[in-house]
Order: sequence, then structure tokens, then C-alpha cells
Amino acid sequence: MMQNMLQFVDADYAGMGSVIVGILDGSDYFSDGEAGAADGEVMIDDVRSKYDIDNDRTYLLSESAGTTSGLVLGFEVRQSYFAAFWANDVNAAASPGQTAAELGFEPWGNAGMDEAGYRLPSDAPYSGAGSGTHGSTEQFVAAIGFFEGKSRQ
Repeated sequence: MMQNMLQFVDADYAGMGSVIVGILDGSDYFSDGEAGAADGEVMIDDVRSKYDIDNDRTYLLSESAGTTSGLVLGFEVRQSYFAAFWANDVNAAASPGQTAAELGFEPWGNAGMDEAGYRLPSDAPYSGAGSGTHGSTEQFVAAIGFFEGKSRQ
């Protein structure tokens, strides 16, 4: 996953500009929304304590074996942190713990988040190139591109 992300970040794909990427190995942290914990801290909390993070442009991409831990992190543990959430290769289901009204903003999502008031693109769930193939590069590219221009505003 790190190699995949570096290709896009280095090329400034999707106009993300300067970014910090945190990656948790799904096979090690399967279903663990508290993954990356050190001294009781969730990895994202640690990153946010060390860098000036733009809350309006914080995104979560969960993929393959990481889908379930991403669902827990993004829907339960730190739901208010994410302006946009893409669950790639959806192999699990969950619902956000809070609605957009309860959060005070309307996050962006790609699948199964409409009942919670998330903003979804017209093709949600994603049905484009690679949507029927687990681990598809085309689907991964679509996921990265999904975040462009997305904000909590």
C-alpha cells in the first residue's frame, strides 16, 4: 500500500499537494480501529499531534483487508476527523455511528453512507473501471481521484 500511495503522492495526483500519508497494514490490524496504537494513542492522533493537519482535508481510504479497520476508525473511533471516506473493495458493511447532522458537517462518502447524510457522488457505490475486481489498480486510481476537491465545507 505504501508503494501504491507514494506513486500518487509523488506525482501530486488528484491535486493533493503536500500530504501526510499514514498506512496501517490491514492483515496485521484487521478490524482494529484502534490500530497503530502506541501508548494508548491511535496513529492518526499521533500524526495530528506532530503536524498542522487541515481538518477540512483529512481523508480515509480503506482497502482490501484494511476495509474493516477503516470502517471502525472512520465510523466509530474518529468519525469527526474525516472530510471524505472511501471504502475500497468493500468486503464488509457498517454504518456511521453519527449522522452528518450530529457531526455538524456533511462528510463525503462512496457507499452505504447516504442514510447518515453523507454526500455521495452520483455513481455511489463506485461502479466504474475495476469495481468488480478485488485489488484493481483502476479502482484504486478512482479512489485517490475521489478525494480531489472534497472538503468538510
